[in-house]
Amino acid sequence: MPYFVPRSKAMPQTSPQDCTFESYTGHETLVTSLKLIGRAQLASAVPGGRQPHSHPGILEVCCLLRGTAEWSVGSQIYQLKRDDLFVTQPGEEHGGVDGTMHRCELYWMHVKLPLGRNDEDRLLAANLQGLSAHQCPGSPPTIDAIERLFLEHRHRRPFAHLAARCALNEALVGVLRDFNVVVPKGVSESHWSIATKKAMNTIQANLSAHHTIRTLAEEANVSERHLAQRFDAEIGMTPTEYVTNARVEEAKVLLSQTSQSVTKIALGLGFSSSQYFATIFRSRTGRSPLAYRKYKRQSS
Repeated sequence: MPYFVPRSKAMPQTSPQDCTFESYTGHETLVTSLKLIGRAQLASAVPGGRQPHSHPGILEVCCLLRGTAEWSVGSQIYQLKRDDLFVTQPGEEHGGVDGTMHRCELYWMHVKLPLGRNDEDRLLAANLQGLSAHQCPGSPPTIDAIERLFLEHRHRRPFAHLAARCALNEALVGVLRDFNVVVPKGVSESHWSIATKKAMNTIQANLSAHHTIRTLAEEANVSERHLAQRFDAEIGMTPTEYVTNARVEEAKVLLSQTSQSVTKIALGLGFSSSQYFATIFRSRTGRSPLAYRKYKRQSS
């Protein structure tokens, strides 16, 4: 698990309808080297749900299915989007920015290294431990293998142990291929399309404006459908979601670095009311605006 606090006390501010967890660990796993496989769906952010931690001897692989997340390894911060893979090596300290688990849907698994005694297992483990990057886009075959591994644990059909072992090997080989093939091609903003960059610049230049897919497409000189497709493929969210996220990120800065009132920040960033802003802010950060301000001041 990408470190959630124990279920008995994990979600003091979140109802069961907001968060769903399903995981298999210890004797429940079908493969000896697999120590945990799980799936989480969080409709709201969970403060304290991803504190800095490490797993000695354990390789952690996460696959973000929906939503976005801000995770860290040491002092390095990573912005994750849909279908991204995130790998942390045994003993590496990692967590969520501000200790928060953001609203998203993901698979995660813990794999004990070394994997086994045969040459193939040793080779696979050595290459996994040799990965220097932590984030890359996951390919459909890799994501499919992770899903099949999870479903084998859920359904326990005949020959589940064999199927799970095959799916685990496919998933880990897929991780290696995705990192070694996709990452060198680049996934940074320098590879975003001109239309995406224009729309993002328009949004960032005036966060308080009433941005719509139509106005952004006109500014980028493309069709609404084309812009939506580019955002989905390159950013992992819709233009509307990007506007909201950009406003929340700016609100976090203003709350932590200024004494402006919540109402002034909300209206200044284009939210229709302070109440609506507070609802959106809590869903993204797991804290109310005032609680976030207090948290940042105490932590600094």
